[in-house]
Amino acid sequence: MLKVGSIVGALALLLYLLAAFIVLDMGRPAYAYDEETHNGKDVALGPRPRAWACKPTHRDVAFEGNEWPFRVFKPVCAIWRLNKGYESPAELRRQ
Repeated sequence: MLKVGSIVGALALLLYLLAAFIVLDMGRPAYAYDEETHNGKDVALGPRPRAWACKPTHRDVAFEGNEWPFRVFKPVCAIWRLNKGYESPAELRRQ
């Protein structure tokens, strides 16, 4: 029974990561509308959602951060920011 549970868990994780790569453009950052830099680094919410999934909410270039891709794929966005050298937006930083 444990083996079946492990397979189901691994399959669920794989589908989650596949969905993230379908919804998010891993090559482009999604910038927050109200913050540009922090500690000398650019601030990004994570990878930019593809246009069909979620359009920018501010002047067609920036996001608020509460759009569904940033909530659903929050762990993916955090890892992406770390790997790409971006700083988290103020509402996600530990004070």
